[in-house]
Amino acid sequence: MDVFDPTGATEVKVAFSPRLRDLADKKVAMLSNGMWQSDRMLDALIENLKRQFPSAEFELIAAKEKIQADETIDAIVKRGFDAVIVGNAA
Repeated sequence: MDVFDPTGATEVKVAFSPRLRDLADKKVAMLSNGMWQSDRMLDALIENLKRQFPSAEFELIAAKEKIQADETIDAIVKRGFDAVIVGNAA
């Protein structure tokens, strides 16, 4: 029996930013697509992260259907967030 990997190959054209060591003293955008339970889960995640990183600032951004729009990304960059955590749910 032959088994094939269906994932294929993807060429990386732009490198991701390096990962942060931790979230201490960082400003973090919690980006939500607004699907079922996404905001609820991000709120719970924010509470947990605040306990781990009390000096960090977290902000929930309900981007909904504009989660990948250039205007959403530009606004995040303009506001000077150090990190973005994306929450998707369905």
